[in-house]
Amino acid sequence: MSSRPGVVVSSFAAADGGVSPNRYIPTITVEIRAFWPPKATDAEIDAVLLDAMIRAKASINERRGN
Repeated sequence: MSSRPGVVVSSFAAADGGVSPNRYIPTITVEIRAFWPPKATDAEIDAVLLDAMIRAKASINERRGN
């Protein structure tokens, strides 16, 4: 994959980590790795990014019982 164009992006935000003894690291972390063939259009890349975000959010909701 190293010969294909791509990006790796990380984003962090503070969040409540809870109270001891169940305290977690008080940070929300999101990492995105995206690779595409050189001739992919912006619209194709955008569609895959949106699909991944929707699938991630659905998985989060499922785990949280929402």
